[in-house]
Amino acid sequence: MALGSEKQWRNFQASVVRPVNRVAKIIATIVCALAKIGLGKQLCAEFKASRILGLSSGFYERGEYEKAFEVLAPYSEIENDHRYGSLNYQLALLYFHGRGVTLNRAMANRLFAEAAELGNTEAQQYLSQFDGPYRTRT
Repeated sequence: MALGSEKQWRNFQASVVRPVNRVAKIIATIVCALAKIGLGKQLCAEFKASRILGLSSGFYERGEYEKAFEVLAPYSEIENDHRYGSLNYQLALLYFHGRGVTLNRAMANRLFAEAAELGNTEAQQYLSQFDGPYRTRT
């Protein structure tokens, strides 16, 4: 199904994307409520990271870089957890290319390095081009 026009995209969003997001949010809310009493803490964190990644990826792919940045920015300083490596990588791309945010290669490189340390293979591949594994670009 090609979503060439704005109207087609809005119809697709209304009929598929929004209901799926609502269900995912309800499930995450239930799982995270259980985490407060000691059950499913890891699963709660994984739901949150997955939801944020999906939301920001959608914005990025549609060229809505400012919205992608708004979704990702609060997670740039989150605890060093493997689930957030992909979030750091996406945020690094925004800074590196100056999309939705002022171009900042130093910040991008820091986020690429953090993502690589958290196990994000795309960040590891990017950084390995510069004088060895995980070396940041200047």
